[in-house]
Amino acid sequence: MAFKQALQYDTIRSLDTSTASSYASLGSELTYPTCIVKIINVSNKDLIISVDGTNDVDYVPAGSFVLYDITTNAVDNNILFIPANRQYYAKTSDGAAGTGKVYLISLYTPTV
Repeated sequence: MAFKQALQYDTIRSLDTSTASSYASLGSELTYPTCIVKIINVSNKDLIISVDGTNDVDYVPAGSFVLYDITTNAVDNNILFIPANRQYYAKTSDGAAGTGKVYLISLYTPTV
């Protein structure tokens, strides 16, 4: 069977929570329209996530992760993607520096 698309990993992004007492960029912007994003918090601090550096949109407890599988319930050609150039931000929930990192992993499906 020939596949028209193959899942690819983008470059891993990270942020040291010692610098995240206020919103800081979680690595660089997404390079591609993305179908899966995983944010892994291996720090000692609960984190707040933003996509504009101002508004809180999600919460990731210390030692846990969140998984956004955007295309899980796609119907026909109505596939959703997180847009290219989306920037994620993170900050500690209590505003104090943490120990450890937060990572963002993204997967995309280029046409092959």
